[in-house]
Amino acid sequence: MTNFDFLKKIDSNLYEIVAEAEKLYASEFFEQCMGQTRRFGEQMCKAILADRRQFDGSFDEMLATLKDQATTLPEKEFIDDLYFLKKCGNKSIHSSSVKKDGINAMECLQRAFEAAINYCVFYKKGNKEILNLHYDIELLATGKKSKTLAQKYAQAKEKSQKNT
Repeated sequence: MTNFDFLKKIDSNLYEIVAEAEKLYASEFFEQCMGQTRRFGEQMCKAILADRRQFDGSFDEMLATLKDQATTLPEKEFIDDLYFLKKCGNKSIHSSSVKKDGINAMECLQRAFEAAINYCVFYKKGNKEILNLHYDIELLATGKKSKTLAQKYAQAKEKSQKNT
């Protein structure tokens, strides 16, 4: 189970790429994780432009094309997320030393998650329920879904009743 399971039915190739990024993060290969999220963003751009039968050149050119066509706030946020993935991925791949930057790698995963949601809903006409999903760090770290707020509340209430 990954945070990106919703993507599997919509685009299995993108799912495989980003699921690998989560595995790399969990194994503490942070630079490789950032490189993989960059790859994820680039492949997402290619998929969008291929659907529109448009030119798919370099990642920069594809981002510029999408940016020129963006009119709504979700589209602009999507483009910002892709630029972030590109920037961090390039930094990690071209760095002369290993930095073990887990914080940036986590932000890349979270931005990839947000981009995947926008891709599914706005570009692939997926179920709008996907918009309610949140990135689950506990799932990334343990492989188990974290409890919902309602479950945490019930557990805390039960614990306080036992203590009184």
